[in-house]
Amino acid sequence: MGRKVRAGLLYGLAGGQLLVFDTTLKQRVATVDLGGTTTDLDLSPDGSLLVGAQDRDNRLVVVDKALWTVSYVSTRADPQQVEIMNGGIAYYATLDQWSEVHRVDLAWGKAADIKLNLYSSYEPDLELSPSGERLFVGESALSPSTLYDLDLTVAPTRTLDASNGFESSARHLYLGPSGKHIYYAGYQLDATNLSHVMGKVGTVFAEDAAATFAVSSLGLVDAELLTLVTPFAHGVQTAALVRADSEVWYCDTTSGRLVWASVAELLAGKTLGVR
Repeated sequence: MGRKVRAGLLYGLAGGQLLVFDTTLKQRVATVDLGGTTTDLDLSPDGSLLVGAQDRDNRLVVVDKALWTVSYVSTRADPQQVEIMNGGIAYYATLDQWSEVHRVDLAWGKAADIKLNLYSSYEPDLELSPSGERLFVGESALSPSTLYDLDLTVAPTRTLDASNGFESSARHLYLGPSGKHIYYAGYQLDATNLSHVMGKVGTVFAEDAAATFAVSSLGLVDAELLTLVTPFAHGVQTAALVRADSEVWYCDTTSGRLVWASVAELLAGKTLGVR
């Protein structure tokens, strides 16, 4: 199940359904049929657009968050991963192993769908910077795998930076909200200098706005020292920070249940960033 957060709501993806949770009420408040298998979900930085990728149908699905209805935007290729920017500009990576990365204006659909200037990458995940000026493309299932940083302010798009090769990794990439850290292939990297690898940290799903701690599949991690501070009792397959980073919500792989916990309680007695 994927997860995105905005203004007290947590959005989860389960196959062809969108699950909407109110983090104040601690309950599910809506279930939306997306009309097909949806492989990825993204929320624009300003929270106005919620968009999913439907590779089997060569389209993006756009959710109306006021009415909980859906509409579709046709694409030139098969979107597997998607990132959406304010104003309706989407970026997607295709399903194929040697994937393409495309840019599409939701207002025009297929007619405004262009392939970005990037050498083919292998089964990548995408992360868009909050400003919409940079797109990170992280390969998976390939040795060596590479993380690219694309400059979206020029045409054609150019590669600003690229990491050294990593061993085969899962199709997962996460950029912290501060823009300081990016997590890829189980490592934390400097998002402004991809050759600078700070250390191994495992699969990270969320980081607080101040970049002091991260939420990984194992538990809460000190984002400066890269040490496990508070382990989870069970395995976690996805997680999110909500309510101004005061709560962590995660999916327990053992029970399949969605669990929430107070960050203050999990970090009680812990001092972050001090060796």
